[in-house]
Amino acid sequence: MNKIRFLRSFPLLVAGALLGGQVAHAVEVDISGSLRPRVEFANEGIQGQGAGQQKSHTTMQTRVNVKATVDEDVSAFIQIQDVRTWGGATPTSAPPSITQTGTSLQGNLDLHQAFFTVKNTMGSGVDLKIGRQELVFDEHRLIGNIGWIQQGQTFDAARADTKIGGTGLTAFYAQTTAKDSHPTLGGTLGGPANTFESNFSGLRATW
Repeated sequence: MNKIRFLRSFPLLVAGALLGGQVAHAVEVDISGSLRPRVEFANEGIQGQGAGQQKSHTTMQTRVNVKATVDEDVSAFIQIQDVRTWGGATPTSAPPSITQTGTSLQGNLDLHQAFFTVKNTMGSGVDLKIGRQELVFDEHRLIGNIGWIQQGQTFDAARADTKIGGTGLTAFYAQTTAKDSHPTLGGTLGGPANTFESNFSGLRATW
């Protein structure tokens, strides 16, 4: 649990250090949101109990976005999400995925995205984005936000982008599963403890 808390608080500490000299400037705050209801139909198939029956349900994706812009190089973004079935009291859960860190938790709103961005960091020409974020490469063919499911997909990640000559470079690191510090005490959310840790990282070049 201590490790997870550190990972969640680390971006805030870094943001505080980077933004410390900017607090005297006016911060522009933009608030937006979206509602996406969707009716889904399912056919139970041709075999087994209930074969041939058609079922339907309506799901609703609700998002609230807050973007704070300090200047043209420094900004922060938070996106709150709730996904649930009409008539249901608890949020829906996403299909199992080892990379899906931004899914709803039962009885709680989902922090779908929360990151800060620093462009041209300290004059290096490197753009940084740190926090929970969507990763989309090659028009979603390599990796994407899986927008066709209501929950979507995000990563707890750090990303760096730069350009050298005519070549664009992107490096990223994401923690997809955190190992519990004390597995014998149970999981951090009251469920089974994770006994392993998984990470996802890569380096991408375009020209």
